[in-house]
Amino acid sequence: LSSGKVENGEFLQVYLKEKLPERLHYSDSSRIPPIIGMVGEGLLVRQNRTNKQECYGDHGYDNLFFSMRSIFIGHGPRF
Repeated sequence: LSSGKVENGEFLQVYLKEKLPERLHYSDSSRIPPIIGMVGEGLLVRQNRTNKQECYGDHGYDNLFFSMRSIFIGHGPRF
């Protein structure tokens, strides 16, 4: 963000850990870093590298996005 190439809120929301929306349930976790960036649906953050590997399944998006919903179906005597 300090490069000035993107404005906070245009495509990326940057939060301090303690200022994250409560619905995310992140702020009490020791696994969450002190600064979090969340991008809009369909966007991703990546580095320009020559040895890049694409990751076609990702996490860390806002759980309010429809695309982040999932379904679990269990069937049988062990459920």
